[in-house]
Amino acid sequence: MKINARIIIMLIVLFTGTIPYIQSQTIQAKAPKGWDQKTGGSIHNIEELLWLSETTEAWDEDWTLEADIDASETINWNNGLGFSPIGDSPNGFGVRQEIAFTGTFDGQGYSISNVYILRPEEPYIGFFGQATGAQIINLHLQNIHIEGHQYIGGLIGYADYNTIINNCSANSYVNGEDVNGGLIGQCYQGVQIESCWSDGTVSGNMWMGGLVGDLYAYCNISNSYSHSETQGTDYLGGLTGSARWYASINNSFATGDNLGSGEFVGGFVGHISDGVITNCFSSGRSQGYMRVGGFVGESLQSENSESGVYKSYSTGLVSAGEFTGGFVGRNYNYVNDCYFDIETSGTTIGIGNDDSGMEAIGILTADFAQENNFNNWDFSLVWTESVNYNISSFFRPYLKWYQQNLFTISFVSEEGGSIVGDSLQSIYLGEETTEVSIIEDLNYHFVGWYDSEGILYSTNKTIVIDNVDSDEVYIAHIDLISNTARLQNDKECVFFPNPVQQVLTLVAKEPSIIEIINMNGKLVREYRISNNCDIDIRFLANGVYTISVQNQRGTTKQKFIKQ
Repeated sequence: MKINARIIIMLIVLFTGTIPYIQSQTIQAKAPKGWDQKTGGSIHNIEELLWLSETTEAWDEDWTLEADIDASETINWNNGLGFSPIGDSPNGFGVRQEIAFTGTFDGQGYSISNVYILRPEEPYIGFFGQATGAQIINLHLQNIHIEGHQYIGGLIGYADYNTIINNCSANSYVNGEDVNGGLIGQCYQGVQIESCWSDGTVSGNMWMGGLVGDLYAYCNISNSYSHSETQGTDYLGGLTGSARWYASINNSFATGDNLGSGEFVGGFVGHISDGVITNCFSSGRSQGYMRVGGFVGESLQSENSESGVYKSYSTGLVSAGEFTGGFVGRNYNYVNDCYFDIETSGTTIGIGNDDSGMEAIGILTADFAQENNFNNWDFSLVWTESVNYNISSFFRPYLKWYQQNLFTISFVSEEGGSIVGDSLQSIYLGEETTEVSIIEDLNYHFVGWYDSEGILYSTNKTIVIDNVDSDEVYIAHIDLISNTARLQNDKECVFFPNPVQQVLTLVAKEPSIIEIINMNGKLVREYRISNNCDIDIRFLANGVYTISVQNQRGTTKQKFIKQ
């Protein structure tokens, strides 16, 4: 009996719940204008980005990104495999074109978001698969979902031979078997990473790093950080899974948890072999079976006589079996002027093996607030003591380059309302976002958000603050539903309306001295009244003012808003 093939396909789809629905690809590749000169060009939209991912002869040229791009459509590309990485795997390992990206790519501060790369059987996977002698700068990737086999990174799967990565970031989910990083899977031979960061999740088996999976052979990371969590078995680190053979890391930090089930797990680096780390810190949790440390899982020296860890600290909780240390799990390398928190780490043992010949100094949480507790540290150029609520509510030494880019955002509510949201006080990098909302009490209504100078910021109850470049204060102004502002004793004096545009009416029960004071505390105008009066306030600049009423009963004050 003949059976219609289409009926069989329909039955498979109906009774197999694991087959995803993949839409057909609707975007058509479009070459950027002017590319016919073969000198590179500009990427403006998703069509041109698709073209670049498919055009290998353009991978040795110079490119700039000219706009933010939402790449959600990539989930439908290439029959469900998603975006095809720009630059492919090294010769001998190729599964696509075996052609590296060797040109330059300047993101100019723009972001590409919602990129999907779903290639679990393929190695060398990232937005750039392989970058050789390339330069990638000022590019930010948001909400990147990447699945591959080996050498997987949010930005680059495999970078080698003096590739430069500067001011780049990735917010990503990265999953693969081995050698995975939130930003880069593996760096080899002189790769330079500076002013880069990552956050998200990195998962797999071995060599998992929040920023880089494996840093190998004269590669360097400086002024960079990771908030990414790593999950796997062996060689897990908050910043990098391993740093080996003359690799170096300077002035960097990691805050993400590192959840391993095997060996070589560290809050900052899982394993060091002839690598050098200076002026760094970590705060994430480190979990594994053995060779687990708050900062480094294991540190070894064979060829590089200067290798080891210098002037660094860790504060994260450490849990493991054999070879567990608040700073290093197992050490045969230099550890100089390094510290760990004996309270937050859960241990008083700095180095897990007692034959190391080195010492990591354990101090109390409160001791981290004192500069003189850190021998030979530079608190004029490198470090600064402060609180960073994104990392800890305690005073800690933080890297000065990072703290200079942090700003304090405070939110205040007048009587009659409360604030909910991310935080009433938020310290964060300028590119991050804080959202808060005002909740009015009964019989009160919200007027608006004003800054510290009394300038109206927004009349929306919910505000989103981002791209801040200085410390800021936002005040939620509240008024009675009757729209009449009252002093502490409403039998003495009332004034209305509030907010006011032209004339403020005062009703007093006895002779009083009225003062109008600006937000800087400066007296703007003084009046003497016997009972009722109208005050023309059109001369005032828009903003928030305080009205002070003085009489025989004392002094009372209340704010009003000039619109």
